[in-house]
Amino acid sequence: MVVWFAITDSENEVLEEPFGFSLAVRADGVPADLLAASRISPVSIVIAGRPDDLERVSVDDFDASVDLSGLEVGSHLIPIQVRSLNDDVRVRSVSPPSVEVVLEPVVQRTLPVTVVVSDSTPIGFERGEPELSPASVVVSGTANLIDLVDSVVAPVDLSAATVDVDLPVTLQARTNTGATVSGIRIEPPTVDVLILIQQELFRRAVAVVPLLNGQPAAGFRVDSIAVEPVSVVVVGTLEALEAITPASTSAIVLTGLDADFVTTASVIAPEGLTLETETTVTVRVQLAAVIGQTILDVPVTPTGVGEDFLAEVLPAEVRIIIEGPIPTLADFTASDLDITVNLAGLGEGLHRLDVRVGFISGIRVLSVTPSGVSVLLSIAEPTPEPDVPDESEPTESTDTP
Repeated sequence: MVVWFAITDSENEVLEEPFGFSLAVRADGVPADLLAASRISPVSIVIAGRPDDLERVSVDDFDASVDLSGLEVGSHLIPIQVRSLNDDVRVRSVSPPSVEVVLEPVVQRTLPVTVVVSDSTPIGFERGEPELSPASVVVSGTANLIDLVDSVVAPVDLSAATVDVDLPVTLQARTNTGATVSGIRIEPPTVDVLILIQQELFRRAVAVVPLLNGQPAAGFRVDSIAVEPVSVVVVGTLEALEAITPASTSAIVLTGLDADFVTTASVIAPEGLTLETETTVTVRVQLAAVIGQTILDVPVTPTGVGEDFLAEVLPAEVRIIIEGPIPTLADFTASDLDITVNLAGLGEGLHRLDVRVGFISGIRVLSVTPSGVSVLLSIAEPTPEPDVPDESEPTESTDTP
């Protein structure tokens, strides 16, 4: 029994100790037309309770206040009331036990609200002018505090804003140096701020590339294309310009063409961009014939043969490979080539001579096989003269008597 009483008495021991935190004091019952001219300082308290309860106590277990109900303008010494919200802990003392509160008449001013942007929008975006609702507010407080107020601002941070900003913003009263004035009332305490965010448009010159459709006539190809002007100015966002491609023209039809031509085409902006101004360009297309080759067997013609000689060419034909525009080669035949050997000044016998190829505009001879031929010159047999009657000799009469 003695041990049990000793343990029970130890567990129910009540301790007193200073509370380790100061308590903020709330002013209750302030008359509607008055304000406390000075800030009420926090207070310290001494609390009592069992050791376990004291270890668990916190600031939220206490309520400190002063009652200003019914007071008039002037200085008043008001007792501070601290109430424990924890039934296991009691308040033994309050320091200081009272506070001097000076009440002054409320002064009001109506001021416009200014939006202060604390950071700029990301690169590539631009903001519009802020829209406020309401555009002005009423500030109220003691005369000495209201005299300090130079402006009422709505601070907005746009550092990461890529879409429209539409949100309530808590207002701040500031001095002419930008310092915040506390201890005053702003009504309403927040305003709705709308700031439109748009992607900024940039300009850049891009090349114009013609869009060709179809193929020229057989045997022709596109040799060169000239566009005038060579570039146009496009407008778009920074993101779109980073992935920019050349502008193109409307389709230019080449199907079946066999001659140079000039045309006008409209310009089409790259995807995601627009033209600064609607533009047309002049497109000049030059065609060239496709170069091909052909093989022909062409007879060799002897030239410069004396009147008394006959010439026999062995072989009588040579194989020639020529190169030129396909449209020209398409109509080209062996008769269009002049293949000769020159026998001028040569006598009877067998001669080895180089073949000569006559020049043809636009045609190039790649090879002649064989490059030389044998020519046999022989004396031509004289041609017998026909019998001619002698007019001096009498002729038999064929007359019938």
